[in-house]
Amino acid sequence: LVRKLKGEVSGTKKFAKKCELAFREMDHDGSGTLDKTELHLAVLLVYDRLNAAHRAGGHVYPPTRGQIKAVCDAVAKGADGVLTLDEFMEFMDVLCKDASDGVVLSVLKTFAVLPVFAAGGARAVRRCAKNVDYEMRKTMGLAPAVYAGLARVVVGKLPAPFGDGQRRY
Repeated sequence: LVRKLKGEVSGTKKFAKKCELAFREMDHDGSGTLDKTELHLAVLLVYDRLNAAHRAGGHVYPPTRGQIKAVCDAVAKGADGVLTLDEFMEFMDVLCKDASDGVVLSVLKTFAVLPVFAAGGARAVRRCAKNVDYEMRKTMGLAPAVYAGLARVVVGKLPAPFGDGQRRY
């Protein structure tokens, strides 16, 4: 439970199973190793499956080719640039250690950050454009919806983990 709340996806039996399945599916030549192209496809496949399994916890962003290469170079035992299944499992554990924002951050964003920005937006409109606020309040429910939408846009511009800004993963 603590791992899920923190957003840790690696190190579990389910994650290991996803990785092993991706390895077997992407080892097209049957060599028991993944070359750079197969590795990149396997990583994308694992991330796709993580997103399908963790829809409520936020989107898990796949790494760039440069990030994949850096982790691969650190994990690969041989100089040939290919990974065995064991190396791939270690590679995915390192790569996906903190791949998800986690439930705590998602709840915090939904119930704390967004309402604070919505309330701030409402105060600003009431102060600067009283007629706009008055007209929105005449239509039942329009003002809160507009303020919530405004807050979502503003919070979306914040850097990760609260906004949709660039993530390192």
